[in-house]
Amino acid sequence: MTKKYAAAYAAASKKDKGRILDQVVEVTGWNRDHARQQLRGRLRQPPGRACATIAVTDRRRTNPCT
Repeated sequence: MTKKYAAAYAAASKKDKGRILDQVVEVTGWNRDHARQQLRGRLRQPPGRACATIAVTDRRRTNPCT
């Protein structure tokens, strides 16, 4: 499902991207930030990959143990 929306999302204008995000959020139950990350990540995936979604990694830095 994300593959179809990802292609439309990449070609859309800013207003249309908001509408596409609203549709994805409604269908999947994700929040908007997660849906945006999934759509953008789906475009970066190599073709033919079996997994439809990409795990979102936590980019926050943690303090090293001392």
